[in-house]
Amino acid sequence: MNFNTGAFLLFMPLVVVIHWLLPHRMRAGWLLFASWFFYAYFAPAAFLLLLAETRFTFLCARQMTRKPERKRNWMLTAVIGTLAVLFFFKYRGLFQNGGNGSLSFLLPAGISFYTFQAMGYVVDVYRGDVPAEESFLSYALFISFFPQLVAGPIERSDHLLPQLKARHSISEGDLRAGLLLLLSGYFKKVVIADGLSLLVDPVYASPRSGNVLTVTMATLFFAGQIYMDFSGYSDIARGTARLFGISLMQNFDRPYQASSIREYWQRWHISLNRWFTAYVYIPLGGNRKGKLRKAGNILTVFLLSGLWHGAGAHFLVWGMIHGILYLFEEKLPEKRKQGLTARIRTIFLVIFAWLFFRATSLKDAGLMLQALTVLPSSWEGAFVIRGMILLLAAWQMDRHPDLKNLRGDKGVLAVTLLAMATILSWLVQLAAGGQNAFIYFQF
Repeated sequence: MNFNTGAFLLFMPLVVVIHWLLPHRMRAGWLLFASWFFYAYFAPAAFLLLLAETRFTFLCARQMTRKPERKRNWMLTAVIGTLAVLFFFKYRGLFQNGGNGSLSFLLPAGISFYTFQAMGYVVDVYRGDVPAEESFLSYALFISFFPQLVAGPIERSDHLLPQLKARHSISEGDLRAGLLLLLSGYFKKVVIADGLSLLVDPVYASPRSGNVLTVTMATLFFAGQIYMDFSGYSDIARGTARLFGISLMQNFDRPYQASSIREYWQRWHISLNRWFTAYVYIPLGGNRKGKLRKAGNILTVFLLSGLWHGAGAHFLVWGMIHGILYLFEEKLPEKRKQGLTARIRTIFLVIFAWLFFRATSLKDAGLMLQALTVLPSSWEGAFVIRGMILLLAAWQMDRHPDLKNLRGDKGVLAVTLLAMATILSWLVQLAAGGQNAFIYFQF
């Protein structure tokens, strides 16, 4: 079930109302049922896989407590088992279809997100950071909680599980914050991201016909599109969770204002960055085993990050670019890592890397790079102006990500205009035949 469908707009308020009408002891069961319905509605066949992986990792973690002498074996069983399932569904195409990553069957929605969340829990239990959860209902809700099930944020068990088990009461503060986050997310997605996609998609669909103007602007517009799309999803997820009294972690913190690639990754998809740091970088040795080992660990993390996003060589190149830039920046003097020049350099390099991410293959990325040498035959003014207006709107949303600073009459006016623009854009999309799925649903 997509967030930007009529079905979700009926489903979500109904779940919230029934949740608060039920006694506390029944709420977790109701939320789990609603979450499973949400996913089964979205992908009925994939629901069985979600259920099987949830049960499998739950039992492995319980066995670590029951048989501590075999703790490591059960941890490896859970990690290898979940990775094997992820590899089968997501990466088999790398070896079967010429390395383009395409498969003859659909990728289960959200598999990368809930697999990483389950793996993180298993490793935390192995390390002794959290106790093994005794209630399957509570653990299943932790894995399947519908606001963040399909595209994150990837929550740590010590942050989300206690909240799901705690006794909550409905509050005006949660409702207000949740509704403002929902409005922010829907405006980002429906108005800005979907508007930019109309400019980006035709250019990347025909890489041979591009020129320096169209490729440059389309890549710039895609940088805004993916940010508004993914942060919009995160806002909707956080806003929906707040309606139940649950606080999900912030997944974005104005990443395009970063002064370095390192800072960028501290601001972009924060939950994934923290996951790789905790469960890959540090176990590999982090920065504790010399400069050469540290560089290798950093490149490994970025290559795995690229691979996590998709089974295609262009994703690996995207990850490698970020890894190389990260290492290169570490050699720069401190004074060159700060200020306006550093910010401009960082955003330019990030946008350049997006070209490889957005291209459908490494070959198409090469064609797009070649197009940068082709002069435009005419000035596509409407294309540029429309995109820049949407980027300006994206910039304004970045200044007020949660709409918390909107107060008084101006705040009411701003919220009203945002709501009207979102509804109007939504109706236009429905009249045109449907809505665009969130980009990160495919990962």
